[in-house]
Amino acid sequence: MAKYKVVITDFEYEDTLNEERAFKEAGLDCEIVHLHTRDPEKIVEGAKDADGIIVHLADMPRAVISRLEKTKCITRYGLGMDGFDMEAATEKGICICNVNGYCIDEVATHALSMILYFGCRLPMYDEWTKGGSWYHPPGTEHNLKTQVLGLVSYGRIARALKERALPLFKEILVFSGSVPKEEIEEDRVRAVDFDTLLKESDYISIHSPLSDKTRHLFDKEAFAKMKSSACLINVGRGAVVCEEELIKALESGEIAGAGLDVLEKEPPEPDNPLLKMKNVLVSPH
Repeated sequence: MAKYKVVITDFEYEDTLNEERAFKEAGLDCEIVHLHTRDPEKIVEGAKDADGIIVHLADMPRAVISRLEKTKCITRYGLGMDGFDMEAATEKGICICNVNGYCIDEVATHALSMILYFGCRLPMYDEWTKGGSWYHPPGTEHNLKTQVLGLVSYGRIARALKERALPLFKEILVFSGSVPKEEIEEDRVRAVDFDTLLKESDYISIHSPLSDKTRHLFDKEAFAKMKSSACLINVGRGAVVCEEELIKALESGEIAGAGLDVLEKEPPEPDNPLLKMKNVLVSPH
């Protein structure tokens, strides 16, 4: 039986025993090499003779893929394929894979928790009470049953969030560039164009992958169309949102808040203004 070389560029767990067990159960004799790097040159150096490559956060651009000598398959832990040059892989005859069912329930629940964080006014109540007050703080009450949730993209995670949110909201809107209107509206939600979603939603939850079409989808013009009371939730990809314009919109009060599980640069720089804003909730992807 042939022995295969499998290179893991980077990973976040203590070991790769699960991966080793999976190869063994599949009857594959594999030498597993840990590179612990996202540096393109180091990846080429360690993986140019690999039969397979497993990637966590590292990119796989043409400059890397074109120099691979034996690779037949590159697999990403998780869903996102941004950072992978599909055209270069196709030219080399390399199969690109991802983990299609990764963290569907976890991310959907995380998005809902961010929505409720703002919808239930938890930061204000916490600060009000810890500041020595008790009776109800001033301000407009929020009742989700009178409000609208907008979903950007309609894949598995967005649909899982929809199931959780349907009993809570007055209505759920969906903007999708790939799912037919008829299929969306079979799920008791309303398919809309992007402008309608921006104008009518009280909360917008982003679930789209990163592509040329979705990069900076949320920019200055998009924020100007949103309600000043609206909150933006992003559990998709950081660069779907133009971070510079988001900061301006939050500082000016053009929108009310943002819950961000993803950022344009990860990890963020310590001086990133988003990390210091009271109306922003950030979690580490």
